[in-house]
Amino acid sequence: MFRGSRFNVIAFATIAVAMLPALAHAGHDFRRTVAATEAQEVPAPPAPSGGTASGLVTVDTNTNTITYNITCSGLNGTINNAHFHGPAAPGLTASVKISLTADVVGNTIIGSKTFLEIDQPSILAGLFYLNVHTTLNPAGQVRDQIVLVEFPASGNTTLLMLGGLLAIGGAAFMLRRRATA
Repeated sequence: MFRGSRFNVIAFATIAVAMLPALAHAGHDFRRTVAATEAQEVPAPPAPSGGTASGLVTVDTNTNTITYNITCSGLNGTINNAHFHGPAAPGLTASVKISLTADVVGNTIIGSKTFLEIDQPSILAGLFYLNVHTTLNPAGQVRDQIVLVEFPASGNTTLLMLGGLLAIGGAAFMLRRRATA
């Protein structure tokens, strides 16, 4: 009887230990609620109109993917370019790192792009910014610094829940076995 309980403990411990590397190396999602304005644009737009852009930007560090859903309003002129620039602190400019222009439909910019691994530290440090350009403001009409907030990735949540359920189930099984022994 002791031998069977010992086997159960070893099997449970082996499964739990096997899950640890997956939990340790699971990536994270980072999010930013976009609030782009003309006041953040550098240099100031020559034809301001009170335009804005709002939406959500999500960065997945496992896949080096940036996903965005942005809606612009009050812009004067048609959107002719949209980019993530970096690295640059607020008030400074930088070169284009990720073009979003192909994802512009009317006043929305929706899509997902892969970014270079070398850019990940700058993105996570808040040194990338969104810039939306229009025909009347070709250098850019609205801008938002992408300062991200960390959220656990959905895969991590699933693994944590699975691990928790496995631990509870294993403990209940062990207690039941001991109670009937």
